[in-house]
Amino acid sequence: WPNEMGARRGGEEFAFLLYDSDEARTRSRLGELLQNIRDMKIPHSGDALGILTCSIGAAIVRLDQPLSEAYREADEMLYQVKHGGRKNYALAE
Repeated sequence: WPNEMGARRGGEEFAFLLYDSDEARTRSRLGELLQNIRDMKIPHSGDALGILTCSIGAAIVRLDQPLSEAYREADEMLYQVKHGGRKNYALAE
């Protein structure tokens, strides 16, 4: 996908940026990421499925919004997903 960038933040945490993306495209891409990771079938003995999965917290950055606020929103969404059973995404709007 053009206009995307990913970077490791540390440990098991990554940041993924989609430029010029609306809510529908962002939701579609987040769903694809979850499925692509499942489809790789990377062994993980610590998961009930026995494969690596992920949980995603995301936020759409508004033009007038500091990036630190968007990061905080995405982090809140990640914890929402983790408390809701994991292996999904949540998008702050």
